[in-house]
This record gives sequence, structure tokens and C-alpha cells, in this order.
Amino acid sequence: MMRTLLKVLQNIHITSVRWTSRLTSGVPLIETFKRKTPPWPKIHRCQFCGNATTGKAEVSESIRVAELKERAVLQVTGSDAGSLLQGLITNDVEILEDGGQMRAMYTMFLNAQGRVLYDTIIYHQKDGEKGSYLIECDAHIISDLTKHLRMYKLRKKVDFRDISSEFKVWCLFDKKPLPAATSNVWVPDPRLNTFMHRAVAPINLSASEIAGETAEASGQEYRRHRYQLGLAEGVTDLPPGEVLPLEANLVFLNGVDFNKGCYLGQELTARTHHTGVIRKRFMPVEIKSSSEVIPAGSAIKTEKGKNAGKFRSQSGSSGLALLRVAYGGGETLHVNLPDGVRCEMVAHVPPWWPREVLH
Repeated sequence: MMRTLLKVLQNIHITSVRWTSRLTSGVPLIETFKRKTPPWPKIHRCQFCGNATTGKAEVSESIRVAELKERAVLQVTGSDAGSLLQGLITNDVEILEDGGQMRAMYTMFLNAQGRVLYDTIIYHQKDGEKGSYLIECDAHIISDLTKHLRMYKLRKKVDFRDISSEFKVWCLFDKKPLPAATSNVWVPDPRLNTFMHRAVAPINLSASEIAGETAEASGQEYRRHRYQLGLAEGVTDLPPGEVLPLEANLVFLNGVDFNKGCYLGQELTARTHHTGVIRKRFMPVEIKSSSEVIPAGSAIKTEKGKNAGKFRSQSGSSGLALLRVAYGGGETLHVNLPDGVRCEMVAHVPPWWPREVLH
């Protein structure tokens, strides 16, 4: 044991002498580490956002990337762009400004009656001029959204451009964190902390170029994933002028700021939040017969024949419905289809809802 101890002390002394020699030789300490470190991987930078990626993520069968072909991108620029958006959206655009808290923001445009027109994700464009934003929206309504913005532009210095032919939207989703090599390319989905990420990338880039060797998924798989979470998106789930924003769980999805001041549709939204009770909300439903196609707007009934809510949309056996919260505890519900078939389903409360909603 004494010999072992002497050998350890001797090694410590030799190491100390080597480091002393290194320090007195004038060679920077960082050089010591550099010489023992393998070459860094080549870094590629996104032409659009300037973020870096090695493009060599580990293959992961559980993490999937999907091109969202049903989403479009509208560029809004100008010195008054932030001011225009601030008066029309439910969230506070200032959190996207330089030094802001987030890189992307979920928000909704409402009509004067306080109902949802368009659900969007807004990005503050990196390396762009001050007041440069990208609005990700449903591709079917990008022209309507542009007209809506122009109507309230008045004399503000703002320009609009549909850049969907130049950029496309990607989503990377699953229940695990991103591969380290691609984590800088993606923006965390501002709605939910469920490891979903977004990217607005040049149209010429492929899935492997922005997500490494991650498995590619279809838009239908992404849609099914959303429905399992109870997450409404686009005009199929949120028909313009029909849905109240709080019924679409806007508060839970970080999509509204009640302290920002006035915006179109603000009065009813604020009053309902502070004084009212939200009895119906969008919830995920599991359809027992995935072969049945349920028409949007179909009445959902309880076993006793009471109205529970309305069916909205589906992807296979996963669906989305606007239901009374009281029926989200696993009770069997059903829809009577036009051909006389009874289609059963079960609703459940998403795990991301605050617990107090159920009380």
C-alpha cells in the first residue's frame, strides 16, 4: 500500500511540474486543451435565421420532423409594423423585440365581436430591419389575413409580402428533447412545453439539411399528434368567426396578454376571463371506430341523451371536439351519424391543463 501511495504522489508531482512548465513557457492554457481536442465539426448556418447546425444529428426514430404544407408565411415589415400588430393581436408583440423574452409567439387575430379569425405564430425576423416579422398562418387564409391587416394599416408605414414560395414551415415533434446538433436551428413551439419545435426555412432545404438524420413524418402524423394533445390549429379546427378564443384554450397556450392594452376584440375576451366561467373547451377525443368519418359540427351526446358539445375534426381515431369540461373525465359519448350509425368516443382532459380548471 505504501508503494502505491508513493507512486500516486510521484504522478501528482510530475503532473504539477508539467503544468508549471506549461505556465512558464508562455503557451496559453487554452492551447493545451486545443491540442488534445479533436477537430470541431464543420458548422453550417441557416441562410434565413443565422443559427448554426452541424447537420449531423444522431438518428432518432422517436423524434420526427414534418413539413407543414398547409401553413403559409406572411412577412410584415416597416417602422410601424409592431404598432399595427399590437392593436390587432391578443398577445404582446414587445416580447419579440430586441432583448425580448421569446423568439416566437402564439397569438390570435379576433373580429370586433371577440371571436377568432386567425390563429398564428409570429416570429421576429433575425438580422432583419427593425420591425420585421414573419406571421405563420393557415395557407387557406393568408390572402384574407393580408386584407385584414391592410384594412387597419391606414397611414402606418408597413409592407406585406407573401413569402410562402420562398420559405416553408417545419415542425419537429415528440416526447424527447432535440438532438444537440440541431437544437439551435429550431424555435420552441410557444404554445406547449411538449418538445415540439418550429422552423421557417428556405424552400430549397430538405428535412435532412435542417434536422439531420431525424425520421421524416407526414403532415397527417403531425395533425394526429396535435389532436392527441387537444391542440387546435388552422381553419379546419377554428373556422373564422365561430370560436371564442378562451374556448380554444388561448390562456393555457400562452397566447394572450391581459395587461397589454386595447386590441380588436379585447373587451369580450378580457371580461370573460375576469368575470366569466369557461364551460366549454377544445378537448381531445378518442374515437372507438376510426373507420367512421364524423362531419364537423356534429352534436355529441351523453348516454342519457344530453348535449355534451360539438365535434370539430379528426385524424383516424384521434379527434378534437368543443365539449363541456364536465364530460372530460372518460365518460362514453357518442355522435349519431347521418346514416344512422352510432359512433362512440371518449374525451379526456389534456395533461397540460391547469388542475384548477376541473374544480
